[in-house]
Amino acid sequence: MNLMSVTKWGCLYPSQIKTLSVIAAISLAGFSFVWPLTSLYVTHVMGKSLDTAGYVLSLEALAGICGSFIGGVVQDRIGGRLTIFIFCAVICMSTVTLALSSVWLYYLVAFGTMNFSVGVLSTVINAMAGILWPEGGRRAFNAIYVSRNIGVAFGTALGGAAAASSFSLAFMLASGCFASISVLVIIAFREPRRVRDITNQKVTQRQSLGTGGRTFTKMRIIALLLLGIGVILNLTSYIQWQTTVPVFMGELGISMKFYSLLWTLNGICIIVLQPLTGLFERIVQTERVRMYLGQFSFILSFAVLLVSHRYVGFIIAMLLATLAEMIVWPTVPFMVAEMAPTGREGLYQGIVNVFNYGGRLFGPIIGTVVYQFTGKPVFLIVMVAFYAGAMLAFFFTFYCMKPSNGSGKIPTDVVIETTPLNSSGRS
Repeated sequence: MNLMSVTKWGCLYPSQIKTLSVIAAISLAGFSFVWPLTSLYVTHVMGKSLDTAGYVLSLEALAGICGSFIGGVVQDRIGGRLTIFIFCAVICMSTVTLALSSVWLYYLVAFGTMNFSVGVLSTVINAMAGILWPEGGRRAFNAIYVSRNIGVAFGTALGGAAAASSFSLAFMLASGCFASISVLVIIAFREPRRVRDITNQKVTQRQSLGTGGRTFTKMRIIALLLLGIGVILNLTSYIQWQTTVPVFMGELGISMKFYSLLWTLNGICIIVLQPLTGLFERIVQTERVRMYLGQFSFILSFAVLLVSHRYVGFIIAMLLATLAEMIVWPTVPFMVAEMAPTGREGLYQGIVNVFNYGGRLFGPIIGTVVYQFTGKPVFLIVMVAFYAGAMLAFFFTFYCMKPSNGSGKIPTDVVIETTPLNSSGRS
């Protein structure tokens, strides 16, 4: 991204979205100091088996699932600012424990607590993106998406270098990242306080929707669950790039060095192609069509691997998958924000984030079983079917959002104020 693009970004985005984007980048950088090292640390330092390392990774996903849901509930009750501060402090204590103790029980508790808290932060950051800049639409979530990818890129690179010297150093650097977020939240982060207009006019607005308030609430919940189903189907297929795809690349005689280059290509494209997202949104002006195009690109990515057995096929497939995720991943939390009623943004984001972690938990298991028992062609067909199923789920999601005039948002009269820095951030 060139200097002009950076300058344009700084001018177009509100200061609180920029601050939230920095928080997202630092949090993923800090987490990336830890999670890539899990299997290596469990087997080499703790002296456990590879099977045990797999159970620990399952603990990571389960803790994230719990944290995602609880984080949404907590955010709605005490506000995003205070929630971020509290759970960053919890992560700091957890990572310091990882650095200073080699006791197996302590490791499990600290590791589980850290992943629980990371799940909380993931939900809260998504919820706050919609709250801080509702008129920004998808752009707020795209900024968070890009920032997270930058954080992962820096975190994995620096974390690997630090771990080569000492695992404890990597854990302490992670702690430092989350401590810096706590400081940033105190000195630079403000969040809105919604002052609701409790009048008969507001009640009338809610009841003026074509199908009535109760019916719309049911349709909104159905839409949320359908969106979650689409997310878990997408993640089940997408996670295969990290689990099963490198296996059959190796069987084709393609070295791991070239597999790593695919992820380098992924990261470069996400950053370099950002200036084109605005052009894409001007050409394709409806969120529904953008989502379908993204899903179609996901489907094509694995379809290419069905007919290609050379490395160039993997490059094309990764490019298609990258374009798809650039469209789909930021759109999902935006759609959730459009569905969520005022004061329930965290809960709704948390529910969908649970499906996200569910895909990361069950995707590797499903992919491994299908690949081992059927082989590459059937495996790829099944993954394409998952992507197609996600597209169908998104189709019905948009259908269920129709009662709110296509946006999924109940019209309300809301005044936005900012809380002073010494407030609790309660909304």
